[in-house]
Amino acid sequence: LLERTRLLSLRVGAGMEARGDTQRRYAAARPVVIGGLVAVFAALVLAPRVDFQYDFGALEPEYTEYEQRDQYVDRVSTGGDDDRRNPAYIVADSAAEVPNIVEAVRKKMRADTASPTILAVESLQERFPLRDTAQATKLDRIAQIRETATENRYLRDESTDALERLRRAAQTRAPIPLDQVPRSLRKQFTTKEGELGQFVMIYPSVGLSDGRKSIAFAQDAGTITTDDGTTYHAGSTSLVAADMLMLLQREAPWMILGTFVIVAALMLLNFRSLRWAGLALVPLVVGLLWMLLVMEIFGLKVNFYNMVVFPAILGIGNDAGVHMVHRYREEGPGALWTVLRSTGEHVTMGTLTTMVGFGGLLLSFHPGLTSMGTLAVLGLGTTLLAAVVFLPALWQWLEDRGDAPHASGTR
Repeated sequence: LLERTRLLSLRVGAGMEARGDTQRRYAAARPVVIGGLVAVFAALVLAPRVDFQYDFGALEPEYTEYEQRDQYVDRVSTGGDDDRRNPAYIVADSAAEVPNIVEAVRKKMRADTASPTILAVESLQERFPLRDTAQATKLDRIAQIRETATENRYLRDESTDALERLRRAAQTRAPIPLDQVPRSLRKQFTTKEGELGQFVMIYPSVGLSDGRKSIAFAQDAGTITTDDGTTYHAGSTSLVAADMLMLLQREAPWMILGTFVIVAALMLLNFRSLRWAGLALVPLVVGLLWMLLVMEIFGLKVNFYNMVVFPAILGIGNDAGVHMVHRYREEGPGALWTVLRSTGEHVTMGTLTTMVGFGGLLLSFHPGLTSMGTLAVLGLGTTLLAAVVFLPALWQWLEDRGDAPHASGTR
């Protein structure tokens, strides 16, 4: 319809003849190729130094208003031990199994003296033991406290509120069943189903906002085996995050490699020529290496969020190279500038619009989402640069050497 109304001309090569630059050479081809290869070599050397962001706190958004209010809460808060945070929980089938689990955890704590990650272990049975020997030991200790608080000559005449409470609490002379434990004490040891004293809490001695420390704590506390050979598995949000991080580190390289292999196989199937397929992959490979070089130079890190961008770059970043190589294959040697003025402009606009889409993430206040946008824009930008700058320079260099590939794909 547009052709019939003369609003658009779709004649082959329309407008190209008037430009008179179809035989124009690509200037500075040799320096561009050499400079690009130097950058590739530098990327191969520095790429292993690109670090993973283990500090989860750096990926969390800052809530200024919340932080200001939290300061007021901290000033009036009289909470418990600040060191005991983010515990991992082990749920037993019965309350009788809990002491064995506690002992297994403590044995692991005693064995790990080099880099301990477990601060303490706690259970209701620690305060109100079930075994006769443990109960007798506990009652003996209470008797000592009772005698000290009432008979000691220095404390005998003291009548402070704290000491009076201690004297009343020390009057216990018989074991207390778990169902008679005061609600205020047993609340934290009760499940949502109402089961009392059937789990163990393991407190970390390290800050779990650091992924490496979180993994270390998961390895120490995640699986506990008692003396009778029974294995228990702990659970908590921090352990789940550590497992996800270990899974990501273990599978991400294979995920990226698998994606690249599939892309390379599609290129080979499309061009049916190893050389043409290799040329189509040049912008992708070179662009990815340049991206890693830029990341190392500016201190950008791979993290839990932006890792998913790599497969996207492998898929989208290859588009420019495919279109450029197809057009060059159709036009043949000597038409390099025609390829740049037509297909080069098209893939540039297509990639730029995609970069704008990912660039929307740069406006997010969430650091994790921002890192996704940064890596996507950077990766697409370097692959586009490799397609419209490095690849044409490589073609010109091959033409000057008389080794340019032909449409038949035999050279």
